[in-house]
Amino acid sequence: ELSEFSLPETERSNPLTTDIDRSPDPAGLLHQVDQLLLADLRQQAVLLDVQLDRLAGVMADTVASDGVVVLSGCGTSGRLATLCCAVANRQLRLRQLPAAFRPCLAGGRSAFAASVEPAEDAAGEGVAELLALLGNKDKSSKSLLVGVSCGLSAPFVLGQVGLCLGRPDLGAYPALIGFNQVGDVRADRVDGLPWPGGCRAVAKRLAEADNVDRGLLINPSIGAEAIAGSSRMKGGTATLILLFHAVGRMLANLEPSADHSVARGWLSISEHLDLLDRLLESVKEGGAVLNDWMAHFGDSVGVNGDGVVYAFDNALSSAMAAIDASECPPTFGASAGDVRAIGDSHVEEFLAAIPLVARDAAMVAKEAETLAEPVNTEKAVATDAIGFALTSPTLRLDIPARVSRSVALRLPSNQLSAIVYNADLTLDLSWLPNDPLWLDYAGVIATKLTLNRLSTGGFVRAGKTFGNRMVCLQPSNSKLADRAARLVASAAGVGLTEARAALTRFGEPPAGQMSSKTVSPVAGAVLLLRRPELSVSEARQLLADCGGRLSDLLVT
Repeated sequence: ELSEFSLPETERSNPLTTDIDRSPDPAGLLHQVDQLLLADLRQQAVLLDVQLDRLAGVMADTVASDGVVVLSGCGTSGRLATLCCAVANRQLRLRQLPAAFRPCLAGGRSAFAASVEPAEDAAGEGVAELLALLGNKDKSSKSLLVGVSCGLSAPFVLGQVGLCLGRPDLGAYPALIGFNQVGDVRADRVDGLPWPGGCRAVAKRLAEADNVDRGLLINPSIGAEAIAGSSRMKGGTATLILLFHAVGRMLANLEPSADHSVARGWLSISEHLDLLDRLLESVKEGGAVLNDWMAHFGDSVGVNGDGVVYAFDNALSSAMAAIDASECPPTFGASAGDVRAIGDSHVEEFLAAIPLVARDAAMVAKEAETLAEPVNTEKAVATDAIGFALTSPTLRLDIPARVSRSVALRLPSNQLSAIVYNADLTLDLSWLPNDPLWLDYAGVIATKLTLNRLSTGGFVRAGKTFGNRMVCLQPSNSKLADRAARLVASAAGVGLTEARAALTRFGEPPAGQMSSKTVSPVAGAVLLLRRPELSVSEARQLLADCGGRLSDLLVT
């Protein structure tokens, strides 16, 4: 039987949320988990201050030398890194400094607004894309790679780190952000990585390079996720905290004579976390509203649901909405139509910064088709009414929704109109420092927390978890295949070998039926193991009859 303590920290089940699928207050439980994230980071503040000061120093030196800062990642990590690049470059332009930040997102532009999970395994593609971004830079300029991988186990990113470690002639300083210990990183052999021992070998070599300041590994402990393995939540929030803090300190380094009194929080991680504590409380005040919205969301993505749409009139909020929507298919087995994001056309600024990956013309055309949905506010959402829409209160879109709600952020720079005060949920952040970077960052964090809670709670309400295990995930790459086996083993009380055998026995959903209304192989494997008298066809039929709600058939 698989022990929770044998799992990497990012994959463990959180005891706080064991019964989240039966809780009357899922928003409150998710708030507690976020509070613990800040508490865990605060306990490591001394080390984080040293590490982030080093990272900010390398960033500042790279910008000053007219070099390139590459932020790289897969899935949620890569999307958040892309968003951070856009904000960092905007701040640099405000200071008449070169826009040095370059995003490197596994899967290219299409992966910003849609799940392209198999790209995470492509170590060779990651190396090729990094080399293209570094280009023929001047020998006097510096380069910096900041890879983000919550589990330190994405071959796309670790291949890039390995390249920088093995090729000092490139002049690219490697840094890696993640949230597992090196000894817990997957050690299976991966094509395209430079050393035997897979991702763990690369992480270990980076830790050794860190000791002599030839690289940097930042891997604080952040505890278990609210939904086991769903690193889009705490892992994503911690990623934003660390990246934006490094950018804030970089800007302070580049302007040593400037008055930073309004930008407090960037010079000390403890002060930063104090401000985030207060931001969390602002989001918590909307807990009752969010619980109500979760019910509407769950109905809209359930068996008879008509889908959910996010629509915002702010570029950063629109980008976060696209990110949240893109995370739902791999996490909850949602189809592309279950949760969609449309929004401000300025989201194209983020997408334009992502290099088109080397694919054939047909794939590029497919990317363009994928991107049309989240960035075009003029495009019709649907011919029939959708189930639930969440919008900005000032946005005038003809969205035929059965239930429509609005959310607004009150920031220090806002001149709020009456209609904003009439939003169904207003998050009051007017007390924040009136600093351009803080305003961008706070808007991103507040939007992320709100949408993550809404979509997580909504899919929990729709029965897409078993306790706090995401039994409807789609195992579309090696990381998710490993996670699927661990989830089955944990939920069924068996070992990994038996779990993998059950997944193989149950098989994949029929072709063309990969959606939130489809029976998941993870749920099916758990049911077969917990009720061995059932055949595969009987298990599939039982799950289909109850809309995939494993908790209707088993006790957690």
